[in-house]
Amino acid sequence: MKDNFFTQHVNFCTRNDAVLDLVISDEPNAVQSVTDLGPFATASGDHSALSWNLEVRTRYEVVHKQILDYSKADIAAIKSELGVIDWNVLFANQSADVCWEIFKKKIEMLEAKFIPVKLCGSM
Repeated sequence: MKDNFFTQHVNFCTRNDAVLDLVISDEPNAVQSVTDLGPFATASGDHSALSWNLEVRTRYEVVHKQILDYSKADIAAIKSELGVIDWNVLFANQSADVCWEIFKKKIEMLEAKFIPVKLCGSM
């Protein structure tokens, strides 16, 4: 098992024939306090129930990012600016992809101008 970087955590006999029941992990310090609870109540009764504590370390990272706060957006100003754009002139003789890019850039410009940014933390 050690050749494959595994650890057997039971270091006492759990069966009558001097064999160990298995608690195996790939982390040598992950399993603590292995306890023999006695044989299972089965017909053969040759295996023991085991109890152990498993130590797990978790790590999380709080990410702060900026997001647009649409609840505080100046919707009237956005509508006003959108209302004065001559879309026919902007989109004249353009492919659908180019029209989409023009429209998207206008919307992003209006978002940056009229929608405040807030910090948002997440795990």
